[in-house]
Amino acid sequence: MLGLALLLGPWVGPAPAEPPGVRLQWSAPPQCPDADALLEAIDRALGEVDDDERRAVEVRGELQAQAPEGYRLRLTLDGGRSGTRELRGSSCEELSEAAALVIAMAIDPRLLERMQETPGEEEPEHGVEPGPEPGEVEVPPEPERDPESEPGDGPPEPEPTLATTPGEAKVEVPPERPSSREPVLAFVARFDGGVGGGPLPGPDGVVFVGTGVAGRAWRAELTASYWPPRATSSASHPAVGVRSQLWTVGAQGCYEPRWRTVSLPVCAGLAAGAVHAVGTGEQEPLRVASRWVAVVAEPAVVWWTRPRLGLALRASGHVALARPQWRSEPSGAIFEAGAVGGTLRAGLELRLP
Repeated sequence: MLGLALLLGPWVGPAPAEPPGVRLQWSAPPQCPDADALLEAIDRALGEVDDDERRAVEVRGELQAQAPEGYRLRLTLDGGRSGTRELRGSSCEELSEAAALVIAMAIDPRLLERMQETPGEEEPEHGVEPGPEPGEVEVPPEPERDPESEPGDGPPEPEPTLATTPGEAKVEVPPERPSSREPVLAFVARFDGGVGGGPLPGPDGVVFVGTGVAGRAWRAELTASYWPPRATSSASHPAVGVRSQLWTVGAQGCYEPRWRTVSLPVCAGLAAGAVHAVGTGEQEPLRVASRWVAVVAEPAVVWWTRPRLGLALRASGHVALARPQWRSEPSGAIFEAGAVGGTLRAGLELRLP
């Protein structure tokens, strides 16, 4: 047996042993440094540290290729009790060196202090990159130990964090959550109805629709309204009369402050349309259309029962700039549209998105 050992001695060398204090589980692609290479890098980083000064560390490392980003390393220390590192880099060699440095500092946290005391040390051989510059690695001070205690007794020591520079391994940071602010612009539409007076004889029903865009405290709308037919007679000759109805279109801008689920739009604008009239009774049944133009002001209260659906109560007033008048000979004036008027309405509002 002795002769056989002497014969094989030049060809079979001893298997690399784990540095004292390290229990390593390592997996990596074939083209990357294996567990033996990592153990050698850890041993080089530790240098002349006595075995009894080395803290026992259990390490599990998984190095994976991730195209086109390069490689990703997941390093778990002491079964996750002392932390987990997730690093990314363009090559598996630099990630292996970073892993060796983190593990070495976990075994001996005073490693950084010794590296800072020898800044002029020659660069290591075998293409190993030099250690980080001062300030790149933050290591908490080592807690005092009882000389009689066993390694690993007491609470686990905090592990150092590895700072990175451009082009080196990067710590993965979760993306920021999207902002939940309301959109800058929204589409608004409304439908309401009620009663009004002024353009036609006596009080009348009225239907309004509107559509436009809105911001956080304003809106701009196009509107349309319809006043159904109303009939009236001459005061001096009741057998002579007229029946009239009104269509309008308009535009208005609004200031719309909001408080919780309530908004208070205050609007102003211009409305224009035509009063269509036809003679009744002894009046000839001629059909005429006369223009009607008014300045409109409209406050409202909107209760948003849903984020996109609201119940609205509106009151509007107008001052007529052009108003029709109906006369008949010899009966004289039959009706003239009022110089002022207004409406009181209720309805629904829609806001998208």
